[in-house]
Amino acid sequence: MSEAVRRLSESVVSGSLRSSQIYETKPVGPTGNNPFLNAVIEFQTDWTADDLFRFMQTVESDLGRRPPRSGPRTIDLDMLFYDDLVQRTDFLKIPHPRLHERDFVLRPLADLDPELVHPILNRSIRDLLDDIVGESCIIGVFAPEIPGPDEQ
Repeated sequence: MSEAVRRLSESVVSGSLRSSQIYETKPVGPTGNNPFLNAVIEFQTDWTADDLFRFMQTVESDLGRRPPRSGPRTIDLDMLFYDDLVQRTDFLKIPHPRLHERDFVLRPLADLDPELVHPILNRSIRDLLDDIVGESCIIGVFAPEIPGPDEQ
């Protein structure tokens, strides 16, 4: 995870970078038995959403990510939001189409900005997190490996 953040920071970040806590979570869906580590980073960039997404895919590939898209993997980088952009193409969907259904995405996102409003659902991250029903997949929480909101 820290290598992916380092590559993003060196190549695409043009301002501050903040990180949520790191959440250890149970696997969801057909992914094997090993837990995942999940975090959200927020940063400023001059890159377009499409160019940033292509770079993220390159980083995934360089760090050993191989098809299929689901299942065990070394790294999984998702673009959750890009400012308030709404984009639906075969290549990239922003906001991420299932982020509002996943506590392993909403919890770290709420670490950074619980009042962020989803541009399609017009609801805050805090409200979306309150709607998650059922048992949480969160196993543990750890301090970020990169500077957090108060460390930049």
